[in-house]
Amino acid sequence: MKGLIVCQLYDHVLHVIFPVSNGTTWSKRHSQFLSDQRKPEKNYLNPELCKDVLRASSRYEGENQFVGFNMPSYILRKEDTILFPLLKRYHFKYIIAYMEGDQSTIEHEMRHARYYIDKSYRKKVKRSWSKIRKSSPSKYKKIVNTLTQKSYDPKVFIDEFQAYYPELIENV
Repeated sequence: MKGLIVCQLYDHVLHVIFPVSNGTTWSKRHSQFLSDQRKPEKNYLNPELCKDVLRASSRYEGENQFVGFNMPSYILRKEDTILFPLLKRYHFKYIIAYMEGDQSTIEHEMRHARYYIDKSYRKKVKRSWSKIRKSSPSKYKKIVNTLTQKSYDPKVFIDEFQAYYPELIENV
């Protein structure tokens, strides 16, 4: 059965929510989500929206196998036939996309949106990053290694650091 991708707008952030089948484990839902994206015509009632998210995300983040996506709205182009008209109508600043019910991904992607939208928060994060880098080189190296292993480009390390902060601090 095809699922309907839902869009909701909260505080200048467009949420694109992908449906998943109920009754499966989280790991199966994640692999289903990644598989569904490869054949949007087969899996979604609105495949063009899925294609827009993947196209815009690859322009911003590169090709990835993540279960959540985030990007500033300036990345959208006219070829994004669903998202671009939504931007023109609603003037959102950021887009996040995730699987319905995946709370940890929602929180992670929302931290990206906050980092982009909230200038004072972004300054605090950059100060924290700098402080860790200077005062705890071994912790800083572990964080950088973790982000490198996750295949992130160094130019987004600070943003990913704050998005992964709860689990990074727990594990370094």
